[in-house]
Amino acid sequence: MPIRLTGVSGNIHYHGWIARSEFNRGESDDPRDSYRYLLIGGGYRFHTLTTMLTHSRYRRYGEPVEERGTTAITMRWDFTKDTALKLQYDVTRDRSLYVAPFFGESRLLSLSLQGVF
Repeated sequence: MPIRLTGVSGNIHYHGWIARSEFNRGESDDPRDSYRYLLIGGGYRFHTLTTMLTHSRYRRYGEPVEERGTTAITMRWDFTKDTALKLQYDVTRDRSLYVAPFFGESRLLSLSLQGVF
């Protein structure tokens, strides 16, 4: 069954201030396959340090309903022009109407080394 996808995003970086947004929608003749996704975030970059606060929400319509929202706090240090160290803390709230072993409330602290090659 075909799904019609619609999406729009916008990103602004102005004098160190950062704003991010994204909206996606997938619609199908079968409502169980329809979904919406929204992301909005903001932050500030000072020299080689960037901080961000981001919130996203995903909802799949149809039975059973699947819905999750995640808030993330991120700090990134670009210690060379092509390598960064990123620390991120995510809190996910699950409002889905069914129980599955791979869904649920969660908190995640991650540290990553990111590079461009």
